[in-house]
Amino acid sequence: MANYIVSRMVKKNMGISKDVFLPTYMLRFMKRVNQNMPNCHFVISDFDHLITSVPGINAPIVSRKGFKSQEKKDFDTYLIERGEADIFFPVNFQLLAEMHKAILGKEAKVVKSYDFMSEFGFETWAQTRSNFNPIR
Repeated sequence: MANYIVSRMVKKNMGISKDVFLPTYMLRFMKRVNQNMPNCHFVISDFDHLITSVPGINAPIVSRKGFKSQEKKDFDTYLIERGEADIFFPVNFQLLAEMHKAILGKEAKVVKSYDFMSEFGFETWAQTRSNFNPIR
């Protein structure tokens, strides 16, 4: 079933882009967790959108730091020499929710960080010394 979901996503996005980046490691991770801990719960947090020059659906940012902290070089391809740059993938949470249902047979709830923190967090957790709170 999980392979069907991934296949469906590829077919759905083929008209938009010929390159589709899929979370195959996350698929393998979910299957392994389900085998060893079938009643576990996931709380996953990450970026769901990244601005990148690499073409494709769910494309990564490929970037290298410069000598100064504010300097960086972005690449327009992921096909670079190993160790040359860091590669950051956005997380397609809707796809993960579908994979979760297909593998574990349970519905998944996808919420933005602000909504999650509003429901489960304390305002003081993110409060800075200047009283700025990035979660608000």
